[in-house]
Amino acid sequence: MNRSYLRFLLQRDLKLYQKPALTILISLPVLELSLFGFRLNRAIDQLYIWVCTPEGKMEWVLSGDPAQPLPELLNGCGFLPLLTLSLVLLTLFMLPVFLSDTRDGNSLYTQMRLPFSRLHYYGERLLLPAAALLLCWLEQLVVSLFCRGLYLTLVPETALPAGADRSLRQSALFLQWYPLEHPAALAAALSMLLLLPAALTLIVLAARGRDGFCTAAAVIAAAGLLCFFAILPLSLNRFCCLVPVLATLLALWSGGYAIARRQTF
Repeated sequence: MNRSYLRFLLQRDLKLYQKPALTILISLPVLELSLFGFRLNRAIDQLYIWVCTPEGKMEWVLSGDPAQPLPELLNGCGFLPLLTLSLVLLTLFMLPVFLSDTRDGNSLYTQMRLPFSRLHYYGERLLLPAAALLLCWLEQLVVSLFCRGLYLTLVPETALPAGADRSLRQSALFLQWYPLEHPAALAAALSMLLLLPAALTLIVLAARGRDGFCTAAAVIAAAGLLCFFAILPLSLNRFCCLVPVLATLLALWSGGYAIARRQTF
């Protein structure tokens, strides 16, 4: 019963979630590559000037100025806000899935009385958004590395700014979501892939059951999100990196405890 019912839920939820998730996952790289291609082409054009040769002909030659750094191009294309918006939308599009068990007069409490593990139900509810968020996170990493390859390939070698091969790490996108040189900050970024759906779950449980415990846990989860998006970019110290991770663990535990032990839905 447990395995077959969870498989049924997963297949049903996938039908509800598949279309919006695929729309975001396909449109995000298309939009970003289009923006980057336009800005890169313009940046390359600015490297050349017209000069008059001794024969009286006009030639298009390099001016000798360095190209616009890759981080500036990525920041100008809005890679960071686009990824952040995509992750938030991928989470919010789970609302119809979360509320699918409360339609037609049903309640979450009725769902909880069925003979299967409540923790498995909770894990299944987190599985789809977490998988979609991880896929989006990896997709953005691949797109960014692809843009780096285009930049190093198309920009003339003599016009590359100093440290061009390592400058990607200094973009706002990498400092926020891919701080590879800061393991604690990277752990905070990865924890967001679980904190976003866990926070949404707590909000749904608090709204459906008017439960003070879930409300308090949702506030703590929101504080972890606020720390990551508003405070962490300004400071990469270990304490700031630890707050989102601890908020994620607390949100996951609170949601599991509320579903497994409490009956106020």
